[in-house]
Amino acid sequence: MSTSTISFVVYFALTFSGFAFLIYLNFFKHKVRFSFLLWLGILVLILLGAWSADQGAQNQYQQAKKSIESLVPTFAVEMQRLGHSKITSETKTDDPIYLGLIQAQKDWSRINSHFGSIYTMRMGKDGKPITVVGEEFDYNHDGKIEGDKEQRLVIGSVYDGLVDETNEALQGKIAITKEPYTDEIGTWISILAPIYDSEGKVDAVIGVDYPADLYE
Repeated sequence: MSTSTISFVVYFALTFSGFAFLIYLNFFKHKVRFSFLLWLGILVLILLGAWSADQGAQNQYQQAKKSIESLVPTFAVEMQRLGHSKITSETKTDDPIYLGLIQAQKDWSRINSHFGSIYTMRMGKDGKPITVVGEEFDYNHDGKIEGDKEQRLVIGSVYDGLVDETNEALQGKIAITKEPYTDEIGTWISILAPIYDSEGKVDAVIGVDYPADLYE
């Protein structure tokens, strides 16, 4: 359940309880006598308050969503500055530029604990996305890197998903998966942004996965 929904439910529960208590006092204990118009006014105020609480939560959600989406192009610029275009399928895993890119991804994940994985891709010769730089990632947050899924991505390996989004980002656009998708680890929304080379041409894309419940 999203934060906005929880806020609305809590507000509604509290106001409904208060309203029910007034009814109890009025009709059963006869300690408080309200006219019909006053009852109507109280009900209208409760409904307006519930609407206002929900709108406030929705506004906070939209601001958080925009903040999340604005981070990915910023990461793309940093990948460009760190020399991402120099990484090829023949790059060694101890290459200083490659290790610098990996470290940057690790730093971003540490600072933004709500992230899923961060990775870069470019289109391979067969028209399928291939991985370029992808940090090892502790998906279950147990402090260990275990299992194939949590390992650092292999340079040049074929990635079977997000073909449409990768193509869109390679055209210089920000791409967001149209619907959440589920794998063996969780349910995600992915945002992809283009990475440019020193000549201003799109070299690759950077992708960031977020838990889908951040967008609900």
